[in-house]
Amino acid sequence: MRKGNWVALSFLCGLISAPAAQAQVAAGTINVEVQDTSGAVVPDATVILTRTATGEVRQGKTNERGVFRAAFMPLGAYVLVAEAPGFKRTTLSGLELRVDQDANITVTLSPGDVVETIE
Repeated sequence: MRKGNWVALSFLCGLISAPAAQAQVAAGTINVEVQDTSGAVVPDATVILTRTATGEVRQGKTNERGVFRAAFMPLGAYVLVAEAPGFKRTTLSGLELRVDQDANITVTLSPGDVVETIE
């Protein structure tokens, strides 16, 4: 094969592989399931995720299955706070999100006043 054909073939291979390289996203997903001490899910619980490096906050409510899904989260360390009426607030720290990770976290809320906190 001539040198010109090799150059063209190399160029085409580079074009084909470029989209695959760009498809990698520096983000991940955090799935939080909130349950009570009996293992029953807690719908409509408030979940707050705070990225410790920047203070960026993502907040939402759990669905009818007790799940809150935070997609396209920047990589790094997070603090998670979960609370619901009739339960103690629970805080989890030191959560680390990595590239393309689908982190599944289960939070158990204990019965009590909302003003009480478990860390």
